[in-house]
Amino acid sequence: MAYVLDIDLHYGDGTVNILRSKDWVKIHNVSSHDRRSYLEDVMREMERCEADMIGISAGFDNHERVF
Repeated sequence: MAYVLDIDLHYGDGTVNILRSKDWVKIHNVSSHDRRSYLEDVMREMERCEADMIGISAGFDNHERVF
């Protein structure tokens, strides 16, 4: 099984659109916005994760600066 932890600040619809039909992939989008809850969510997910491969989706599109 593969596991994708989406740590982007917004819902990772691109990741979901690409991988949702794959029954061998689990995707978790961190939805907490305060630091403590966010870290607790990530820790809880990683403690129970039994995947053979873990990927991180960290979109930085919200941080693009246009000049």
